[in-house]
Amino acid sequence: QWTRNFTFGMFYAFSFELHQQLAGHGLYLPLLDAVVHWGQYAVLALLLIEITLFLRARLYRYRPAARRAG
Repeated sequence: QWTRNFTFGMFYAFSFELHQQLAGHGLYLPLLDAVVHWGQYAVLALLLIEITLFLRARLYRYRPAARRAG
């Protein structure tokens, strides 16, 4: 799912840039404003979730066989 995280990150980056350009012309779009202000936290949360899932999968693979049986 790393490609999905990249896609959300790029969506945030393009939205941020668009917001900067439109704000310079005096335009205001509430949805775009919400994405710019909260999108960074959503991308960070998704990235942390993906890292957690990755580490859980890697650590589970290297557990001793006796622990897996229970």
